[in-house]
Amino acid sequence: MNHAQCYHGRWYAEDCSRIPGLDVLKAVGRTFATSISRLPGILDSSPVDARIHNWKTKTHREFDPLEDSARQTSKRILCPTCRNLIDAMLLTDEGTGYFQANFTVHCQSRGCLSPPITKMMLAVRKLTEDLVRDDATLRTYLAGTLHTIADSLDVGRGKHVKKAVMSSSQFKRPDHMTPEEWILFIMGKNMYDLKRMRAVMSSRFTQGLTLTNRIFNAYSDDRIFSIDLVGAVRSSLMMCLFLYQFS
Repeated sequence: MNHAQCYHGRWYAEDCSRIPGLDVLKAVGRTFATSISRLPGILDSSPVDARIHNWKTKTHREFDPLEDSARQTSKRILCPTCRNLIDAMLLTDEGTGYFQANFTVHCQSRGCLSPPITKMMLAVRKLTEDLVRDDATLRTYLAGTLHTIADSLDVGRGKHVKKAVMSSSQFKRPDHMTPEEWILFIMGKNMYDLKRMRAVMSSRFTQGLTLTNRIFNAYSDDRIFSIDLVGAVRSSLMMCLFLYQFS
């Protein structure tokens, strides 16, 4: 997460405020900043058995990241339509694994009418949940609409954007629908197509593509974060290589 904070500061700050449970990262960030001088010693020392046991008990994962990654062959996802749990393979010979560019998986739940599940479908579900959400938390506002250059938490802007989007006939709630029925209605009406939803939303903004691009940067798959953590680590690596070459 330090990579995310350094290279995607605005996204990191907004996620920590907007997504319940991530506010603890602020405290972790402060602790990390004050302890960074001790980091070499921490990394050079071997972990005690109690720490390894505590990690395994709470996460049910291996303490060593390389050993853990070798054991993990699938990722559990929820079907965007029926919410059935699916064990999606991370890598396949056909290139359709969750970590691969052409990710595709089918829901095997009886009676489920979901089209083949792709990263775009997962993103459509994530976006639609945020469109439908209406509660007292900051999660009710769309990602990318709260944190601006002038204001780190512009709730008024978030409300304005959400109201503009939901005024579209593509997203309006029919009478007597439950939140889940409304989500399925929006996804179906937009044909599970993120590009279609993007075009509708863009037409509602006076800022046009600028605001649309920022919002949709956060909706590319089912990850809880609005930022690409892999991209953040890659940016950090490239910066380290650059500094090393010119040092």
